[in-house]
Amino acid sequence: MGVQVDPEWWSSGVWNGRPISEFLRQRDVAALFRFLHARGVSYGRIAALVGVSPNRAAEIAKGVRQVTAYEVLERIAVGLSISRPAMGLGRDEDASAVRDGSSAFGSGGRADRPLAGDGTSMEVSGLARLRLAM
Repeated sequence: MGVQVDPEWWSSGVWNGRPISEFLRQRDVAALFRFLHARGVSYGRIAALVGVSPNRAAEIAKGVRQVTAYEVLERIAVGLSISRPAMGLGRDEDASAVRDGSSAFGSGGRADRPLAGDGTSMEVSGLARLRLAM
């Protein structure tokens, strides 16, 4: 099965002399992928965890491609067991509302994309629900 991602890495890990938490706040996915790869996690395994192709994972790690899409950032957070607040992606309460199908727009919200985390404002969580409802 290979090396497992340890969720403790995100709070206590260091990469290139800087805490991993800095890379998370900056949403520097390339550094996160390189960090994992240096710990024995293959790009194929990273790709499987976050829902991208192995080639794309390698391109992201090499800086050829950047991740800016919110949906992809969410998949990375969920797949790598990174708390959503660490990447500025929302709160746990928002995840529950979306999974339950409730939102500011009634039950028409999309519940097929799980959200998790805490620590952002209600404005941001409202924007996230709006985006998922579209």
